[in-house]
Amino acid sequence: MRCLLNLGCLLLLDSFLPHVVWSCPADIQSLTNQLLPDLPSYMNRTYTRIGFPQRQVITASSPEFAPLPVTAELPTQAHPQQVFVSLLEKRIGTQPTSQTAYWLFFSQTKQGWRLAMAFARVGNAPPFDVSDGAIANAVNTWLRDRCSSF
Repeated sequence: MRCLLNLGCLLLLDSFLPHVVWSCPADIQSLTNQLLPDLPSYMNRTYTRIGFPQRQVITASSPEFAPLPVTAELPTQAHPQQVFVSLLEKRIGTQPTSQTAYWLFFSQTKQGWRLAMAFARVGNAPPFDVSDGAIANAVNTWLRDRCSSF
């Protein structure tokens, strides 16, 4: 059957594709355990999309959940959930790798989990805000794909 790209073909094709139903975990540990195996590929696609195809994420570390104090003014339940993770990256075609530590803040809303903010640290430099960076884009895309209530 020859089919041009139109709504009828998409509906026909959709009937043959397996449907995967994802459930978004209620706790941060389970959410992170599902996110981390996918994060390198989401980061690599983000790098390609934003014009850095020469960068490649190789692996993500095991997460750490021990929170650092944020502020004493907010009730404990108002604080976002904190996750620490490192990504091992390299430039394509080279051997040297670099490790970037990320401090991710997740909030749970009625619509599901959201990345509230993100910070990165390279070496001994102070942490810097990457809430609009590649890591945020990759995590938000994963959350949209896996935890969207729409």
